[in-house]
Amino acid sequence: MRAAPFAGAALLFFLSSQPARATDPEPRHDFVPFAGKSRVALEYDYWSHHLAAEDDRQEPRVAAMSWALVGQIGLPRGAFLDIELPFAYASRRTDSGSGSGATLGSVVLGAHRTVVRNAHIAGHFGGGISIPTMLLDPPQGAALQVAELAKEARGMFDSQRFLVREGAWTFQGGFEWQIVSRLFLRMAFGHIFGIPRLSQTLWQSNELEARARFGLGTGLRLQEVFTLLDFDTPPNRPRNSDPDLGHVSVEPYLTYLPREAGLYARAGMLVAINPHLGPGVERGKVLTMRLSLGTAW
Repeated sequence: MRAAPFAGAALLFFLSSQPARATDPEPRHDFVPFAGKSRVALEYDYWSHHLAAEDDRQEPRVAAMSWALVGQIGLPRGAFLDIELPFAYASRRTDSGSGSGATLGSVVLGAHRTVVRNAHIAGHFGGGISIPTMLLDPPQGAALQVAELAKEARGMFDSQRFLVREGAWTFQGGFEWQIVSRLFLRMAFGHIFGIPRLSQTLWQSNELEARARFGLGTGLRLQEVFTLLDFDTPPNRPRNSDPDLGHVSVEPYLTYLPREAGLYARAGMLVAINPHLGPGVERGKVLTMRLSLGTAW
């Protein structure tokens, strides 16, 4: 969890640095920060696992899926409008029957600004609001259980998409750095402030990515989520009775990100590291396939 202060210090350093001068080297024209592109994408997560069996019954098999339509639309002066529209579905099957449920997640609206400081470093900062859609759902209802599964499948990251009975203010910042010609580092951090329950969550992410000139690349993502205050008890999820408020996950991934406008794609496997969501290599723990397909301009 100590990476978040480091990311914050790095961001402040880069944003406060002097702009590139005329004597600086020629810009690397293939460097366009991901936060500095207008884009629309559909994200998909899939997590299938077994729960511990009760008595001598068959182990229940649970499958959780979530989708999110995300976009950042360019505005003047390096600003972008951010939109997230999530949806989740989950099913449970045993030898005695099956059941399923679905829910529309919170609508997230926000904005951020990208600041390119020189030919190969860019910072970004912004915020938004998460508008809840599950305020009227019963406390032990299927929709809230589906929402909790959708959050767990992502290692509790982007939890503002499926908040239970509350909205949130979100704040974020970060930077992107082209270390050498084909090697990129992205770091970001943020704060989710729940309203009106006052839950507070900090998150931090790091991505190191190598990408060929034609756009195909591979990388590794490390993400951390730390809950400072949480007054919500997940419904009907005995495994969550462990008061573990910190979650660390890694994600190796493949990506296609063209230098210019066009389609982009990403496929990865999120693996939870620490209890109780992980380790993801064990039976019943979080091992989530993640896919994303979109277009940038």
